[in-house]
Amino acid sequence: MKALNCFCTLLIFSAVCFSSCNEKPKVHNITIVSDLTEEHFNGIAMSEFKKVSALTKNSMNGELTRLIPITELGFNRSYEVVIQKDSSLLMGNDYERTDLVIEYFSKIDSCLNFIIGDKHDRSGSVIFKVLTEELNRLSESTADSKTAIFNTDFMEKSFINFYDIATMNAIRKHPDTIIQKLLKMYPIKRLNGVEIYFAYLPKNIDDSERYEVLSQFYKKMFESFGAKVHIVGAI
Repeated sequence: MKALNCFCTLLIFSAVCFSSCNEKPKVHNITIVSDLTEEHFNGIAMSEFKKVSALTKNSMNGELTRLIPITELGFNRSYEVVIQKDSSLLMGNDYERTDLVIEYFSKIDSCLNFIIGDKHDRSGSVIFKVLTEELNRLSESTADSKTAIFNTDFMEKSFINFYDIATMNAIRKHPDTIIQKLLKMYPIKRLNGVEIYFAYLPKNIDDSERYEVLSQFYKKMFESFGAKVHIVGAI
């Protein structure tokens, strides 16, 4: 009887430790937007992706990742990779879960390489439309956490041309007028709970100066809708 009581106590203790030391699996949504309009763009490396993936923190978490290119077109093919969360009390089959996570990361890696393989100099760059569509999608998501990674120099050339000197001067001196023009064309929903990373490495001084202006411009805009924005060279 004494041995049985000790065994039951050990089971209860183990259950309490397990519940306190392991977070309940959650669902994370990630959107990666990759600019393909210039040859020098590097894309997002797999090592960078893993830094924001919920699977890195807890392999039992679920995750939906969308990968979308920026081109001279307003409509492009998107790619989705999903891994369901595992909420089983005893963490299910560890070996099976490990295989699923490896497969998930492998699919992401393949998509990242496939998308960036289509980069080349293009006649235009439809950027804001793509960004707002993906941010609005994240806004409507019921996931526990939501992340967007924008790998772009933000040099729009569509219904508005950021290569035009007058437009860039307006962004520097009267940013609110350009923000209103952009939002009139493509409105943005509330972005509370959305974390955004601007990940881009400029190619030279001029590119760096433009990116500093535009990244701050977009940071101000997106944060006004409730998002948390990070400007980084790499994640």
